[in-house]
Amino acid sequence: MSRIRIFLYLFSICCCLRQNLLAEEPGRPNIIIFMTDDAGYSDISLYGSEIQTPHIDQLAERGVVFRTFYNNARCSPTRASLLTGLYPHSVGVGDLCGEGYASDLPGYAGYLKHTNNATIAELLGNAGYETLLSGKWHLGGEPEFSAGFNSHPMRRGFDNFYGLLGPSADYFEPQQYWDGFEPAEPPGNDPNWYSEDAFGDKAVEWIEDAVAEEKPFFLHLAFKAPHNPRQALDEDYRPYLPGYAKELWPSVMTDRVEKLKANGIIPEEWGANGFEFDDAYYDNMPEERAQNLREIAAIKAGAIVSADRNVGKVMAALDRLGQTGNTLVFFFSDNGSALAHDLNNIWNAPFRGSKGDLTEGGVASHCIVQWPDDISARRIVSAKADVLDIMPTVLDAAGVKYPEQFKERTLHPLEGVSLMPLLKDHDSFTVTHRKLFWELYGQKAVIQDNKWKYYQSYDTKTGVSEEFLFDLENDGTELNNLIDTPQGREIAAGLRADWKEWANRVGAEAYSVVKSARKEFHDQNPSIPPAAISSAQLVNGSFEGRSSRQLVPPGPSVDEAPGWRAFDTTGQNSIRLVTDPSGASDGNNYIEIISTLSGSGLGDTGVDVTTTGAGAFVLSVGKTYTVSFDAKWVSGPDNSLNVSIRAQDGSRDVGAQFAGESFSLASDWTSYSYTFDVTEEYRLPNGESPLLYIGFRPKNGGTLQEETIRIDHVQVTVH
Repeated sequence: MSRIRIFLYLFSICCCLRQNLLAEEPGRPNIIIFMTDDAGYSDISLYGSEIQTPHIDQLAERGVVFRTFYNNARCSPTRASLLTGLYPHSVGVGDLCGEGYASDLPGYAGYLKHTNNATIAELLGNAGYETLLSGKWHLGGEPEFSAGFNSHPMRRGFDNFYGLLGPSADYFEPQQYWDGFEPAEPPGNDPNWYSEDAFGDKAVEWIEDAVAEEKPFFLHLAFKAPHNPRQALDEDYRPYLPGYAKELWPSVMTDRVEKLKANGIIPEEWGANGFEFDDAYYDNMPEERAQNLREIAAIKAGAIVSADRNVGKVMAALDRLGQTGNTLVFFFSDNGSALAHDLNNIWNAPFRGSKGDLTEGGVASHCIVQWPDDISARRIVSAKADVLDIMPTVLDAAGVKYPEQFKERTLHPLEGVSLMPLLKDHDSFTVTHRKLFWELYGQKAVIQDNKWKYYQSYDTKTGVSEEFLFDLENDGTELNNLIDTPQGREIAAGLRADWKEWANRVGAEAYSVVKSARKEFHDQNPSIPPAAISSAQLVNGSFEGRSSRQLVPPGPSVDEAPGWRAFDTTGQNSIRLVTDPSGASDGNNYIEIISTLSGSGLGDTGVDVTTTGAGAFVLSVGKTYTVSFDAKWVSGPDNSLNVSIRAQDGSRDVGAQFAGESFSLASDWTSYSYTFDVTEEYRLPNGESPLLYIGFRPKNGGTLQEETIRIDHVQVTVH
């Protein structure tokens, strides 16, 4: 036999042996990260909630439950740390991403920078994983603000993307979402289309494809629920309406805390957040406000139910495909709840504070981790983990080394630690001997060794700050400020110095510096002219959509106009979506508001919208806005319409009203418009920028007698 033939023979034997060895090697684990948006610490049933989340709870039956898992208190900063394993300032995301948040400050670029980091998707994709993102991105990449989709998820390692690039979008409007680099194709005329279900369906489709191709996969299913706008399916939210009546709020909060203790998640000795429902405030609350909060609470519950349903959908697919045992699953929230200021102490119980705060209510999340083949189940761990730990944990589980360089980038060392020893039940392992740091809207916080927390509050309006020191080991709900004790002063001094050193390292700046440095995105991307962002229309200003679906329940006949809220405090008036192409001012539909009061009486009835999604207008200083609409009087003795245009978050006004007046309507469709300048920066209590709110009601609070008016063709132009 010639040497060449011997070599080929031996080579073929080696190849066969190699194939057999590969076939016998256990497959690399699949990775799934479920993340909700604005769900509070106690917003899932395992963590005390009255909201039923059986599929999420089931993860704990085969996994590990964390008492405390920290995030970064806001959407974009948490997502940046999750995907890079670095502090958000290190990658340019010290604040939100998107319009109005860009600057030349290294820590506040307004998008996920490329220079010193690699994402989980990039590193796993490089190791042969199929990488999938279904849901919310919010790290930049919107085409109107980023030349060439520079910060698009598919430019940062994801093979497939379906969802929204920015902060929010209408839950019922598929045209506001992206499928890769193209606007998503509407799924026909489906009256039941709902974003969270679409995210779940797409995830299952991709998982099936990856398994068929025998490839491990990394799926990030980033739900939008329960973030604004407040929208849920009837069958998801209506069952919760009775339980959120005003008189039940105190017991809802108390029940959550007691259930957390009964489930062993928080210690018996922990007190609640110190909040008490003030009788004078709540007893004197206007009935409309109480009703509105009841609806908000129920709709939020319904949105969380939809997330739970789609966790179940994905987990059922894993079972069906035989992948459950070999899939590492995480579930947590990106920040504390901020859905309604009056009720945040319920959503984030037992903690105080909410989204945007660096108190535990803003930064502490529920967290469940499951991997049946590799970690023990039904354990509750008290060690404090952080979103920074997700990337090193995932890489450890997948056997992927974090490189010093990636695609000509020199990578910053990871800031977190792998949780695998803890997940594998190594009792001696605790995440100690490290410090965790935060900065947000002038607030400062640092936690040392799971015990001491130094926190400095900051009021963005007045510039007033206050210092706190908490012993989280014995005071997990931050009730006892030790800053003025001798030991407290000494510990605080050390942590304060540590925070300053960290801030210098990552580029955290004083709030006044960040605020003055903000600029528009077209300044950052000269290739995008100012005209590209100078004009936009309010989404669904012509009320197109599914007239058969009811979204908000207060009136006797309230049909949905997607993106809009209808309200009636009288129980005798009605608001309906009318499909009548020949009678509409624009498109096929219009809103008709009808008073059916037979005599003199007070009525408060109308429709309003807080601009959201692709039609979101975060009010920016120095911009001019024009709101225009068509209206007509149809019948009745009082042809008055009240218009209110202001800055708020949908439930909480910030005291900035740009237009508010009543005037007489014509009997034909007539166009009206209001133009105003935004000359100062407005902030909600949680530090978030308010959105533009537009409301219509017939002579608000006046006498209504058999009155009918119509609204159509609402537009917003940004100059």
